[in-house]
This record gives sequence, C-alpha cells and structure tokens, in this order.
Amino acid sequence: MTPLRTLALFAALLTSACASESPGGVTGVASEGVVVIDDPDVVFDADTVRLPLAGHEDLLSLTDAQVVTSAIRGGFLRRVRSVEAAGDTLVITTDPAELGDAVVEMELAERLIRPGGELADSAEGSVGAAREALQVAEFRTVFGPQRVHEGLGMDVDVSGQLDFDPTLDFELSVEDRQVERLLLRAAGELQADLHVHVDVRSDNQSLSYGHELWTWERPFVHFIGPVPVVEVVTLEIGVGVGLEVDGNLVVDVGGGLNSDVVLGTLLENGEWSDLGERTFEITDPRASVSGSGTLAAVQMFVYAKLRVMLYDVAGPYVEVRPNVRMVREDGWHLGTAGVYAEVGVDAQVPIIGRSLGVWDRQLFDVALVFHESETSDALMTPPEPPPPPSSCGEVPPQGHIMQYHNFVLTEYFKEEP
Repeated sequence: MTPLRTLALFAALLTSACASESPGGVTGVASEGVVVIDDPDVVFDADTVRLPLAGHEDLLSLTDAQVVTSAIRGGFLRRVRSVEAAGDTLVITTDPAELGDAVVEMELAERLIRPGGELADSAEGSVGAAREALQVAEFRTVFGPQRVHEGLGMDVDVSGQLDFDPTLDFELSVEDRQVERLLLRAAGELQADLHVHVDVRSDNQSLSYGHELWTWERPFVHFIGPVPVVEVVTLEIGVGVGLEVDGNLVVDVGGGLNSDVVLGTLLENGEWSDLGERTFEITDPRASVSGSGTLAAVQMFVYAKLRVMLYDVAGPYVEVRPNVRMVREDGWHLGTAGVYAEVGVDAQVPIIGRSLGVWDRQLFDVALVFHESETSDALMTPPEPPPPPSSCGEVPPQGHIMQYHNFVLTEYFKEEP
C-alpha cells in the first residue's frame, strides 16, 4: 500500500471527525474524508494537481467537491472538480478551498521564529535534525557602494546595511469551520545605516528604483489529525530610491538608525485591528546640498517584509522601512531619518474566507529632522546632532517631527520657542 493510500485510508476511518493535539501548540478537529497527498512527485499549479498514475489509480474515484491537500513544497488545499488519466499521469482539476473545508475546529498559537533566529519545531524538515539546522540565516545585509542609475543627466549611488532580529508569533483559530481569529506579530530590534549620493547635471530628473537584495523562505507544518496546515514564512530585504531634482546639484544624505519595533495585525470578530509600536534614535546624521537648481525630494530606504502565507497562497504581512530623506519645504532643505511601517494581506485565493480580503495600510511613518538650511545657501552647514532619546526610548518632542509618505508631507510639527 502506498503512503498516499495509507493516509487516505486513515482519513476514511474517521467516522465523524478527528481530534488532534500536538506538542507544537496546536489542537483541532479535522473534516471527514479529506485526502492527504504526500507523494514527493506531486506537481501542482493554480488549477491542477498532477501525480504519476501508477500506484494512484484509485484516486480516479475522487468525487466532485471532495477536498485534497498536501504539505509538499508549501502545500495546497483544493476542492476537486474533475479527475482523469492523461497517459501515465493522473490529473486532478481543482478549485480553491477554504480552511474550513478541511478543519472543523482549530487552535494554533506558536512563536515561529524565536530570539536569535531559532525556528519552531514545526519548521519543515526540522524534526530530528541537528539544532544548528534550525537557525535562520541572519536577517542582515550589507550593500554598496552601488550605482543604481547612471546617465548623461544624473548619477545615483547608494550604500548601507540592515540588521533585523525579529520574533514572529502566529495564531489561528477556527470555530465551526469559520476563521474567528488570526494574529501576526513581529517584534525586534532594527538597525540600519544608509547613504545616498546624487549628482544631477540637467533639468527635470526623477527616479523611482526598487531592488530585492535577499529572500529567506521556510514552510512550517502543523497537523490536525492527518490534515496538514502549512504556513510559509518569507522574509524579503531590499533597497529603494526615489527623487525629484532639477538643475545642477550634488546631494548627499545619510545616517544611522536604531529602532525597536512591534508590527502586526489581528483579525477578531470579523474586524481587523493593527499593532504598531516603535522607538528610534539617529546616529551619525549627515547631509549636504551644493550647486544650483531645485530639489523637491531625495529619499533612500531599506525594507524588511515578513509574510505568513497559508499554503503559500494567502495571509498577512508586515513591512518596515528605515529611511533617510532630503526634502524641500517652505524655502528650506530638511534632512531627515525615520521609520515607515505598513501591514496588509496578500491573497491569491480566499483560503481564510471572505473576512480575509486584500488590503494594506500604514502603521506609522515618523522621522526626525536632523538638519535644515535655507535653499538659497550654496552649501549646507554641518548638521546638529539629534536630541537624546527619552527614558522610554522615544525621541522627545524637540526640534521638528515630520510624518510623510512618497514625498508628500502630511504633518509638520515645530515647537514654539
């Protein structure tokens, strides 16, 4: 008997439903008759599941609307539309399924990534592996000096580094086949050092540049009876530059930033609510503008995006972007450093039901103005050091605090003397 049929027979023997409790912080009740496919030769795309026909002939009897699932390569959860033999291949045509089609009740609460990059035991392939195999590659990148644009009218160079050490908590609750609660929470220390150099030699120059630097991905698998529930965790790190300048200018802006962040979202009682906290301090800020012309804005950021996708098709994400900027505002050049963060949901299919939706929104966007000079100045004077952090780690309300996104100033605060 093949491993596939062993699992299918096990599912068929569940006369009503299957209760399960595992040491990974998961309990639940699986639906009847779910067919689990654990053949490593399975191939699947958005619409079909394909298997070698030999050894799987009995799957030709799968009925319309029956559910098939797997934990292979990120997993899938599908509802059967039709089954046929195409030569020596079994082809199952499918529609998307919801989690409630396979799980009646479920409670999952786990720290998928622990301090220092250690993974939970539910990480795919970790059972019985050496402890060092559970260590996440350091969420750290160093890049540049790197030219991201070169031409007759403008050259743009960037350099920097990003170091992010997050913990990642994920919770999922299913009651009576409906997702009642979903939590994603990432928290940790974020350190960045950024520098952008722009040399402009003609009018009306603009740039919007983004580049992925590094990606790490790992599936985590939990079982409710025989049914696998798969979360694919992805961390993406990248760099971006945006600018609008005109004339003959040389612009330098850079600085370091140390921040502690809490980022997340919670679905409960059909409503989404956000988690967004931050502290930050700036180190070694530097900024200068020389030449003649007009600078609307120059910005550079690095980003870290953490996603948890159920069966690699739907789930929430958080993204944080430390940044440095030079903007023009009311006759002044302002050099700033800050942190932007957003939360959202990526969904190719409604696997968590209609309550999932597809959306994104800002968690926070704050910065400290570490230098200002009148735009008529040929050269900017050296920046003043930022004020020290308060006892709780927040930047105290001194000088200027600005909130902005995509070069548009939405708020500008300045304490009266």
